[in-house]
Amino acid sequence: MKRLVPFFTLILFVIGTISCRQNTSSTPASTYDYTIVPGERVGLITLEKCSREDVLAAYGDSARVEEIYLVEGMTGEGVVVFPDNPRNRMEVYWEAEIDPKRPVLIRISGEGTDWKTTQGITVGTPIAAVEKANGKPFSLFGFGWDYGGRVTNWNEGKLNNNLNIQFGYTSEGEAPDGISGEVELSSDMPALTPLKVAVTKLELSFPRSDMMPELQGRWQSVTDPDYQIEFEGDKLRHINGGEVSVEMTLESDPDCANNACLVTDSRPSGYCFLEKGEFDIQCNLVLYLEGNQLEYTAIGSTGKSLVFKRTE
Repeated sequence: MKRLVPFFTLILFVIGTISCRQNTSSTPASTYDYTIVPGERVGLITLEKCSREDVLAAYGDSARVEEIYLVEGMTGEGVVVFPDNPRNRMEVYWEAEIDPKRPVLIRISGEGTDWKTTQGITVGTPIAAVEKANGKPFSLFGFGWDYGGRVTNWNEGKLNNNLNIQFGYTSEGEAPDGISGEVELSSDMPALTPLKVAVTKLELSFPRSDMMPELQGRWQSVTDPDYQIEFEGDKLRHINGGEVSVEMTLESDPDCANNACLVTDSRPSGYCFLEKGEFDIQCNLVLYLEGNQLEYTAIGSTGKSLVFKRTE
């Protein structure tokens, strides 16, 4: 799956037994739950309770509001969990224009951190182990810049867009040509093996509570010049050769919980929207939505994902 390259990317965490609102001000840091379930939760932060107020209430005196670094020299006010513990420090940031309730960024980068995903991925995990957890090679940016070493596409592996990973390497000497800068690499490239590439940063996010405002407008297929789609209010029109071929009713499903989305072994992780016709419903999973680019896939379809550029 394609992931969002900017820091806004990303969503999604559900936990059934731990309340984010419990008073933890006197709880020793060593007793916290450091489990990350991509698509469900990060410790005490869950999809259902993940506002700034929820996070501050969940971690009590172990959290405070601070200015945090975002990307490309930008900073923003967020919440830092365990601010005085570099090992387990976690930064949480909300972007009001994108989603005022759900964080767009949860970052963990402490060396030797106790934070770990259910697949065993943590800071320091070798790239080969991440590839094994994904079940196939994935794509990442070249090294040496702000987005260097970030995963760009899980390539429909087992890992999902709620987990973004940044890699670095520890080997000394000059890196081989072709692996630095704004190039896309594959995790199984032989050139990466001697570099001792490993995870340096985990960045997690939640599905946006409503993408419908951002979807509005007309989008042009990047592979078929005769095909466009148009989101207008609660309608989605498919346009072929300049003519509307079908018009469907739209419905937002932020958590992909509708029965039409549950056609695989597990619920999709991310944001879904439904197309409703007179006799059928199609569930679509958004893989990427940022600025003028949209990618989504029809749940249950064996075809490739659809990629569009905004035209209006």
